[in-house]
This record gives sequence, C-alpha cells and structure tokens, in this order.
Amino acid sequence: MRFVLNGVARQLDAETVSSWLRDVTPEAVREHGVRVGALV
Repeated sequence: MRFVLNGVARQLDAETVSSWLRDVTPEAVREHGVRVGALV
C-alpha cells in the first residue's frame, strides 16, 4: 500500500504491518476500525 501522510510518501506491506502489531493488544473501536489479519 502506498499513501501520503503529512506530505510524506509512505509504503507498507502486509508482512511489515503484521510484524509491527504482533505483540500489540487491540483497543476498543471508538469511531473507525482497521482489520489486520483476523483482528479488528
């Protein structure tokens, strides 16, 4: 996925995002949610 955030071009792939979030406990969804693998 390629996107621009605050004027800076970024690129992420699923493997990198999954590795960053591996040990992170999801918070409750407040307004918007993002699905990563089987987790929201």
